[in-house]
Amino acid sequence: MEKAVAKPEYRIVHNAPAGQWEVKLKDGEIIGYLSYEYLDDSIIFTHTSLRQEYRGQGIARNLVQQALAYEEELGEHTIVPACSYVKKVYGGSSPASAE
Repeated sequence: MEKAVAKPEYRIVHNAPAGQWEVKLKDGEIIGYLSYEYLDDSIIFTHTSLRQEYRGQGIARNLVQQALAYEEELGEHTIVPACSYVKKVYGGSSPASAE
């Protein structure tokens, strides 16, 4: 019988000095991130990463959706989804919607 894994308690924070959004566990450990860079009037989402053991729980999707919603609300930059996962999420649903 397979043991059920509890969904981790996490929060998503914007670390602007590092150019990334981060997924942090309750103890502050970073388990994933979404990196970006600016070019002229665009924000380019370049890479999404989540530790293997936390995949398949909607955490990465939530991370991307929050970052996209934030940027869309600001309305200051054209969003460029260079990362394939961001392309999938950005093209597949409204960034502000819940998974």
